[in-house]
Amino acid sequence: MAIRIELRSASCPICGKRMDGTVKMLGTPGQTGFRTAPQDVHCSSGCERALGDNRERMLGVFQE
Repeated sequence: MAIRIELRSASCPICGKRMDGTVKMLGTPGQTGFRTAPQDVHCSSGCERALGDNRERMLGVFQE
């Protein structure tokens, strides 16, 4: 099974600014068993450090 780490960017669901994240990709896209696992996320406003479930919401943006 192929494992790949990919750097992605998206709009932060909290503040709308750009956020960057790393995603571990397991398997081959389009084949049975392929899945992604968001690993880390960082927003320019620091939303991931705020109280609450911000980090989980932000990681969810990268979930496939």
